[in-house]
Amino acid sequence: MRYLDSAGLDRVWSKVEQKFSAKQDKLAGVPGQTVGFDATGAAVTRCGWSNPNLLDNWYLADPVNQKGAASYTADGYTIDRWRSSHVEVSIKDTCIELSKTSAGYVGNLFQRIDNAGMLAGKTVTLSALVSGDVNMVLGCDGGYPLGVEHSGGAVEIISCVFTFPQSVSSCDVFLQVEKEHAVGKVYAAKFEFGSVQTLAHQDEDGRWVLDDPPPNKEIELAKCQRFMVVYDSVQDHTIMSTGVTNAAASALYCPIFLPAPMRARPTVKYNDIELMGIYNGHDYVAAGVGIHNVDSSISGAKFILLRLATKGLGLTSFAPYQLNLKSGAQLIFDANL
Repeated sequence: MRYLDSAGLDRVWSKVEQKFSAKQDKLAGVPGQTVGFDATGAAVTRCGWSNPNLLDNWYLADPVNQKGAASYTADGYTIDRWRSSHVEVSIKDTCIELSKTSAGYVGNLFQRIDNAGMLAGKTVTLSALVSGDVNMVLGCDGGYPLGVEHSGGAVEIISCVFTFPQSVSSCDVFLQVEKEHAVGKVYAAKFEFGSVQTLAHQDEDGRWVLDDPPPNKEIELAKCQRFMVVYDSVQDHTIMSTGVTNAAASALYCPIFLPAPMRARPTVKYNDIELMGIYNGHDYVAAGVGIHNVDSSISGAKFILLRLATKGLGLTSFAPYQLNLKSGAQLIFDANL
């Protein structure tokens, strides 16, 4: 058996390198890219890697909006999981639009992160696809340690990176309009682990496109319904439940079945509900159909037992009644953070 000397080994290795270099491209990429293939089969770097999004209802071009309003001006929860203060939130065809409503205040739309303790010691990236005058700000334990601003008409990504302390009790992600008469548009937002934003990238024409496809809206709805469930009606006498009064006819107990288990026992908000008697062979509307009080006296995994205070309504003891919604009414179970 013959052995190669150094010169012979160098010659053989150079031939091997030539073969490999002809078979495989050298790749040069940036964080956020993965290896793919072009039309000829050559290896190229492509934007495609994406982290999970810690925000619910993040695709604001087509948000979950159980309440159904086209715009929200009062402070409080608006589209699902997003709460507002001093800002009008309008749902447009391809985005949500934020407009300040109070001089001297910052307009805020924010989402509180469930189980904030999981963020302790972690590095995260905030990002949003926006246009107009809009900021993105992180809230942590009552402070605001991080933010990024955007001014102008162009559609582009804003992003920033933050490392949490070793103890975290609360976290909020804010979308803000700060300037007087400012208007901002938000198309999508992301809150993710890591130091690189994977919400969107620019294509060959310089347009920003999402790294992930729009989420399945039914799945996003199910996630949001852990925090809020809305029942509404487009016609009178829509049946919600049937219950029976107690001995004194001072309370009526009605089970409501939920589409998903809620994160906590909800509060109940309602308007234009009615009771309808369903005994003696015919239906009739109970006297005094305004309900004095409604609460969720017992909660289960996928149902709530409502206790309606009915004292003084002239109901019959141990009698069955329907809980109905009138046209345009809403019955809301709210377990938001």
